Amino acid sequence: MKKLMTSAVLAAATLVSVPAMAELSANAALTTNYMWRGASQSDDGVAVQGGLDWANESGFYAGTWASTVDFGPASDTSMEIDVYGGKTFGNFDVGVLLYTIDDDILGDSDLIELKLGGSFEMVTAELYVSLDHPADADTTYLSVSADFDVSGIAVTPYLGSLGGDASGTHYGVSASKEIAGFDISATLDMADSDASATGEDETIVFITASKGFEL
Repeated sequence: MKKLMTSAVLAAATLVSVPAMAELSANAALTTNYMWRGASQSDDGVAVQGGLDWANESGFYAGTWASTVDFGPASDTSMEIDVYGGKTFGNFDVGVLLYTIDDDILGDSDLIELKLGGSFEMVTAELYVSLDHPADADTTYLSVSADFDVSGIAVTPYLGSLGGDASGTHYGVSASKEIAGFDISATLDMADSDASATGEDETIVFITASKGFEL
């Protein structure tokens, strides 16, 4: 099933052949800590990230994103590469995501998830459900966030919760502002012992500088 699901994701990423007004964009970022669902993916160190996105006026989209990773001395993994695709329906979003590490894009470490999302005024909610998990687990991840403008600074409080065969909760707030053409954000993330990478309650502050490019 893994190879079939992976093929479906990669097929979604080739939707650029669909005739319609389309936009292609890229992004690049440097962060002091790559945090994902309450756990550091860069051993609390710096990560370099970047991606490529395509979308058309009918709501179809596809993209790829990569980041350096560091899981400590017990692992020689150095790169995460993700591929995703989906469609928006007004304020709703349905997509499929493939997370892979290094060159294991058809291997046993792949994680494939279904994404269901929706935005209502300033609030965004997203549910991720595992379709294929490297540990043969059935997991879910629910995130809820809200966007506020405070004197020209974008402030986003958020809450994330792992479910199914996984457990854990993290929450925090991010503040970002455009400075000299770059989006500079500071994030305070607090995770309980189940969600954190250390197995203990953690509070982490990290800074990210990012920039988008229209192609």
